[in-house]
Amino acid sequence: MSAWNFKAQFAPMIVDRSKRTTIRAYRKDGRDPQNRDTVVVYTGMRTKACVRIGEVLIIAVRKVFILSESISLDGSILSPEDVRKLALSDGFSDARDFFAFFKSPDGFLGLLYEFEYRMGL
Repeated sequence: MSAWNFKAQFAPMIVDRSKRTTIRAYRKDGRDPQNRDTVVVYTGMRTKACVRIGEVLIIAVRKVFILSESISLDGSILSPEDVRKLALSDGFSDARDFFAFFKSPDGFLGLLYEFEYRMGL
């Protein structure tokens, strides 16, 4: 079973179940969680402030590439409205904050996970 750590800024949205997606870089060992996997959710991992929040079930996994102010999911560029919706579902106040978080000169390549909440929440 995999574990995900969330920054403290996202913890309230995990607890109130409003955060429905997370974007993660590919794992170096290649053992990325897959559709229908259960993942244990924490905040503060590897610190004295570590808190187990609960478990989520992955319901979809998509390849994501974020560059400047555009997002590609599985090779398709998202419309500005879809970018806004994704930013909100991922816990950001707007697309501008989303792009600032993922800012990288070479872009960000990883996986977008959609999940539903299970136990502990």
